[in-house]
Amino acid sequence: MCSAGAIKVGQEIDFWDNVTQQYRGKATVESLTRVSNATEIAEAKKDVIQYLDGSIYDIVLSNEVEADKASLIEHHANVCSGFVVRNCKLHDTFNRGFLINGASDGIIENNIVQNVGSGQSFHMETWIYGEGQYINNLIVRNNTFKKAGALWFSTVPPGGNSFYGAFRSTPMRNIQLIGNHIELSEGEIAGITTTYIDGLKIIDNTVVRSLSDQDWKNEDNVQFVEGYGKSIESAIFTTACKNVEISGNQIDELVDNSAQKIAYGTQVENITIDGIKQPNSVADVLSGWFFNGEQEDQGWSYGYADGNIVRAGQYKTSDFIPLPYYTGTSWRPAKDLYSPVVSKQTATPGSERSAVIRWKSTVNGRLKMVGKIVPKLASSGDKVNCLIYVDGVEKSKFDTADGVIAIDLDLGMVKEGSLIDFVIDSKGNASNDQTTFNYKFLSDNAPVGVEDESMILIPDFRIYEGVLYIDKMIGDSIRLSVYQVDGSVIIDKDIYTTPYQLPLEAGMYLVRVNNHIKKVII
Repeated sequence: MCSAGAIKVGQEIDFWDNVTQQYRGKATVESLTRVSNATEIAEAKKDVIQYLDGSIYDIVLSNEVEADKASLIEHHANVCSGFVVRNCKLHDTFNRGFLINGASDGIIENNIVQNVGSGQSFHMETWIYGEGQYINNLIVRNNTFKKAGALWFSTVPPGGNSFYGAFRSTPMRNIQLIGNHIELSEGEIAGITTTYIDGLKIIDNTVVRSLSDQDWKNEDNVQFVEGYGKSIESAIFTTACKNVEISGNQIDELVDNSAQKIAYGTQVENITIDGIKQPNSVADVLSGWFFNGEQEDQGWSYGYADGNIVRAGQYKTSDFIPLPYYTGTSWRPAKDLYSPVVSKQTATPGSERSAVIRWKSTVNGRLKMVGKIVPKLASSGDKVNCLIYVDGVEKSKFDTADGVIAIDLDLGMVKEGSLIDFVIDSKGNASNDQTTFNYKFLSDNAPVGVEDESMILIPDFRIYEGVLYIDKMIGDSIRLSVYQVDGSVIIDKDIYTTPYQLPLEAGMYLVRVNNHIKKVII
């Protein structure tokens, strides 16, 4: 039985999992009979979302579909497909400039959207707010957005949870964002944010920051829960997408900062940025926390090991013991035992037990671990040792007595099912040993045994004591242009080798590295 809504006999309907948003199958309605028995209605409504007050029907389908209770059903009724919004000016409204729920095969072009409240939302709302099917085949091009918020492609996960939690699928397909001009007002940061898309193009857009004292949020901030591995406050941010092309975009800003302007979070497959294929982002420390209280979700487990074994250098994968008690926010040995404790981005080891965060690899190929470890700021305590193991082999060891630790670690070739253990050990003294961390795994998904040297990120530069540095070569060359604010050219050339250094005199400059622009003051 189900609440039928607009479903009719002969109609083809699609089924989606309401939690994971994974596709479950298609069927045709062969018969539909309204239920009148009060007992049967009451029994059926026990499994219906409590806010829904509709009629109950017995429905016979043309074939079996793997669908659970409270599944999402796309019935494709009353859907506006093949729409065009062109040469319009939308302005001065408290709400959104666009809200596209389910209308596919559309073109939005040559419009001006100015002074609107909530930006431009393109999504299918799940949970109790379902209003339409998933968006497919949409082109958004050559529009101007002034003080109009971000271009936002996403969904509303079940329960109203933060969007990162439900990343399991890519139900939106073939979205193109081309040649748009986005001017953000003071206080606005995100320009284009995209999730859940298979077949995404973000090409030749311009995002302009206002003159304010608010920087792009730096991508290596440890507490970036919403960004799911990167900050969603990057100018262009994508996550949980596959088959992505980002190229030719210009990011202008009138303040100097070192944050990354184009970034991608976890579960991103087959992405190129300015012609350079990027490593797939396959998992991060938040991946296993959507189904709270379940060990091994998305390959993540939370446990401990005997600290004496760890300190003796004898740790093996079989020494990992899962923590049995979940409080609602953390894992621990029992309700009243607090040593060790593992939470989303913090862990506190015990004097005798080391905390262990384990990820079971979902990929074959070369794996890289990037992130940060931050010790508790306290005058007492000797801090912790953090050790990384792959299938029981120690790959690295960090002592947080040295301060904040940046992780950029090549773990080598792994197989699907390989165990990557992040061990936090108290050195025998657990005083003030709470440790904050955030890391993710990048993979080239190459066949095992094949090395790939392309696991590098977007080109960037740094300024130190009046010298511009480019540390990493991206591709065959990097285009470097440096201008004074009066327009005079300091340098405009291709760089073929790194590291590269360019001394600069005191003053204000515009620096472009490929398509990434910053204003810098020396």
